[in-house]
Amino acid sequence: MPIGNGSTTLAVPSQVARLNYFYGQLLSQADLKAEQSYHVLLRRLMQRETFGVGTVAGLRVKRGTEEGTVLIEPGLALDAFGRELLLDREQCLELVAPPLDDAEGDLPDASYDELASELSTRFGAPITEADLETLQARLAAVGMAEAAESLADFAQILGRVAVPEPLSLPAGETLATWLFGALVAATYVSVSYLERGADLAPAVLDSACCGDSPCQPTRLRMGVTLGTSATLPTPPVDPYAAAYQALSQCFLDADNPAPEPPLEPIEPPEPIEPPEPTEPPRTHDCPRCLADVVLDAWTGLSPADLPCAPAATAPITLAAAYWSRYPRNPPAPGNPSRLLSIDNHSFRLLAPSPVVTRALAAAVTQCTTPVEIAPTVVEITPAHGARLMRPTSGDTFIRARTTSRLAPPDAATWEVVFYPLTGGAEVWVDGSNPMGITVELDESDARTLVLRVPAASTLEPGTYVWRINRGDDVVTSVTGVTLDGAPHPVTAVPSGDGRPGGAFEARFYIAS
Repeated sequence: MPIGNGSTTLAVPSQVARLNYFYGQLLSQADLKAEQSYHVLLRRLMQRETFGVGTVAGLRVKRGTEEGTVLIEPGLALDAFGRELLLDREQCLELVAPPLDDAEGDLPDASYDELASELSTRFGAPITEADLETLQARLAAVGMAEAAESLADFAQILGRVAVPEPLSLPAGETLATWLFGALVAATYVSVSYLERGADLAPAVLDSACCGDSPCQPTRLRMGVTLGTSATLPTPPVDPYAAAYQALSQCFLDADNPAPEPPLEPIEPPEPIEPPEPTEPPRTHDCPRCLADVVLDAWTGLSPADLPCAPAATAPITLAAAYWSRYPRNPPAPGNPSRLLSIDNHSFRLLAPSPVVTRALAAAVTQCTTPVEIAPTVVEITPAHGARLMRPTSGDTFIRARTTSRLAPPDAATWEVVFYPLTGGAEVWVDGSNPMGITVELDESDARTLVLRVPAASTLEPGTYVWRINRGDDVVTSVTGVTLDGAPHPVTAVPSGDGRPGGAFEARFYIAS
């Protein structure tokens, strides 16, 4: 222990060890493996900590030549252990299941109100005109273009869905979201590390550790396992996402400083001409913003690949392929396939390769004015889809936190749709709702919108959908940029598709 101004040292050897050669040394299998392990471990560690996780180059997912198939182009990615996911030739995967049979019975196509009423009766669950418009936009967004052509085409598509017996909607899910899943399936394409033995040779000595076979592989071939899944694989921890959010928050704090307290008035001895207004210098304390991200980014050494056990898997999602569960009859112009679209961007992590890093550096150094980034919703409290107990006293609050200070909202920016357990639906906005619901800025945080239900109005059991930015009127208080409210497909947050505008939806469920 140091005393006063003294110092001390503590030697801490790591688990990484390299071979120490000396004259007359007897080299064995264990020594040669130790030499390989040293280089492999350090290479994977440096790749993971320097380049992160995700695609380095290539690995685009595109339509295949056969119906219902996709092609994965050659490329390179890094997984969460720093291992190289190398695909050196194009591969084909089959995604689409056999089509379902159409249900019998047409739906009315005179108006959205009439269509919503018939769907509510047929499926025994409420749905509104706004729900149908959102559903039609979602179908068009994934490539079912005929859903956006006309109301008649949209009604014909919905009429193909058979009514299950009975229809049971999970908590927080509406009939509109169920209908989307009944029409369109999503298949996620992922890649993970593969290592296989090759080039067998007889062992001179019976020292095999992996069984009784006298032959052992003399090579370990690197490769990948391509996988498909109906559910999104758990994404690896991405420190770059946290670093991006911290740095973005730093810039927003600097661009939207808190107002300074007013100074005491001083009577000047004589009139003084006011100085010319000047733009205050921008001070972005980036090291402070990024320090905690770097300090929390360490995840330990990569696991060693044991010779007698399969390597640990860490799948990396490449794309989401959306396909129609029903035959496209008549075929859609330009795309008769049931494979509707392939999203190569929303779920793919990118490792910062030199190409990307140099492009970003050039963009930043040549930028002379700050880019107006649309704010997004980053947190919902309680969480999207939460199952809440029916309140007995006190106000009920739902909070939506964004990335920028907002201007006070008005009636055009939000609505609440209530789906009671008994059926039907009610749409509430400011000033015209029986519950006295209001939406306003948090007094302590101008980045947070608060939906408040007064204590005198008890929430009835059912599903509640809070739609924010219905009129594209939620804007930043400084630059006036509209909220990027495009909903996230799974957890609602973070919102955004890179463009200002779009209605954000948060769902919660009140139990009886």
